Amino acid sequence: LSQILGHSDQLYVRLPPGLKIWQLVLALIFTVIALWAFIFPSHLYETTFGDTSDGKHIVLPIRLYGITLICLSLVFWFMVKAVDKELIRLLLLCSIIYFTLHTIAITVNLTYESALTRGRLVLLLITSLLTAMSYFFYWAVTFKTSSLKRNTSSKDLKEKDQ
Repeated sequence: LSQILGHSDQLYVRLPPGLKIWQLVLALIFTVIALWAFIFPSHLYETTFGDTSDGKHIVLPIRLYGITLICLSLVFWFMVKAVDKELIRLLLLCSIIYFTLHTIAITVNLTYESALTRGRLVLLLITSLLTAMSYFFYWAVTFKTSSLKRNTSSKDLKEKDQ
């Protein structure tokens, strides 16, 4: 109905180039991590922390983490088709918070552990890059979206003439 009346913002807002691809990448990342945590929790723990001593006791929390990420990944899959600027901003902010906290957790873990392995360093760099990319698109959607000028209706033209 709003499209008929001419009040739909999606017709007038241009989203930054590459945003839809980034939304698809985010949905894929969350889905892969979620399924990895749910199906192979010990392997995810070993890959992330490099420690296998607590592997038995950590399976349930990692599976619950995987279930949470599965739910979140569904939201990201629905975001791929979204055209509402506010919804896109909200989900980009969600990914920024997730990747930032993930980066902080890895950094804190590295400070308490003396072993800086290549895998942990790569994981830290990847999460930092994902944070930066999400922040870039959040900034682009928030501040750099260009609006197309709406056409004046015949009613507006009549009001100008009077």
